Amino acid sequence: LIQAAGGRVRIDAGGTTQVAGRVSTAGSRGGSIDILGETVQLTGRAVIDASGSTGGGQIRIGGGYQGNEAGIRNAGSTTVGADVRLLADAGDSGDGGRVIVWSDGTTRFHGTISARGGSSSGDGGFAEVSGKRALDFTGRVDLSAAAGNAGTLLLDPEDIVVDDGDGTDPDAADGGDADPDPLVADAGDDPDNTDPADDPDPAADTTDPDADGDSIDADAIEEILAGGTDVVMAASGDVTVSSPITIAGGGGLTISAGGNVVVAQPVTLLGGSFTSGGVDFTNTATIATNGGDVSLAGHTGTITIAAAIDTGGGNFYSAGTDFTAGLDPGDAGAVIDTALVADLNGSGAGLDTAPAAAQPVIDTGAGNAFITQTGAVAVASMRIGGDLVLEVGGDFTQSGVLDTGSLDLTAGGSITVADAVNTLTGGANFTASENITVAENATVSG
Repeated sequence: LIQAAGGRVRIDAGGTTQVAGRVSTAGSRGGSIDILGETVQLTGRAVIDASGSTGGGQIRIGGGYQGNEAGIRNAGSTTVGADVRLLADAGDSGDGGRVIVWSDGTTRFHGTISARGGSSSGDGGFAEVSGKRALDFTGRVDLSAAAGNAGTLLLDPEDIVVDDGDGTDPDAADGGDADPDPLVADAGDDPDNTDPADDPDPAADTTDPDADGDSIDADAIEEILAGGTDVVMAASGDVTVSSPITIAGGGGLTISAGGNVVVAQPVTLLGGSFTSGGVDFTNTATIATNGGDVSLAGHTGTITIAAAIDTGGGNFYSAGTDFTAGLDPGDAGAVIDTALVADLNGSGAGLDTAPAAAQPVIDTGAGNAFITQTGAVAVASMRIGGDLVLEVGGDFTQSGVLDTGSLDLTAGGSITVADAVNTLTGGANFTASENITVAENATVSG
């Protein structure tokens, strides 16, 4: 047991630092705890506690924020076992604290972080878990706030793959007994965590359950989002969602990549926002937010929407270069559906929406649509319940049915309205630098 109420504790073995006991700076105001070394291992039922009745403190394991804090040296590898608890809670009032788990190599995190806001006031805290090269994450994080806003979890290694884990029980990953609720002390626990029997095999904590080291468990993300905590996955390389994410809480998911983002499995949020940024974006599986916004405005490359995006009343935003939106012809759903009250905003250098059965490719319900592209725009059927504003740098071609309120279309090239029945209840304004062509059997009425 190492205890310094409200103070500071720094443990740095220079080589390997292993902690299996309790380190505490808990007090009126949570203190600061740094556990550093070339190799950092938190094993057994270790408890690192910087909680405070008026605000959580700070915990740094293996390094500082994004490995860039002066005076805090970074570990080459950091491992946190499944029964380890990192606590920076605010008790009665104040914000939750700040918890950083870092290494310049591979970080394996299977434990629990709690940095909750105070019971009467205060917001949830902040946590970052990352390895500069790779991250294996199957842990639990609670940054909730009973009387304020939930906090944010940042996961930011080189590349990120969200999958279904390694098939093992993450709560038993360190070789000890699984703890069904690591935030609640068990009757049989050693309160000071000094009994070596709590960890039958501490060395097992260092076993790499994922040889690639770049895995984030989808179930863990679901549990964190369900608690209302926002999750930010920021990779210097690519981000791939290869396992479904389905949650029942209001947390938002943000993906930021130095490379490309691929959503290959469904993402379903309950009112939280989905935000993505990077170079290219591709979704081959549905994204549904049930009222939350969907923003792809942080992308600088091509946007390829190959499966439905349904905001359920939220807003849709897009940016980048070419924009391709289309479903498989056998799929009768809308590609972009913002339901009843949303605005659809797109901006970039080209938008191409492929036909999808007889259904509208873009459907905003009663919402408006604002699409600004520097290149060409080719659209199939669209149903925009409000007004549609299109600013196109190149040619505009419409091949399906357009059902909207008023239409304001400006093109730097030509405008072509195909053989279809179009309903524009608020009238239309076409402005083109080149030709405006309305097909012989096309109807524009309003």
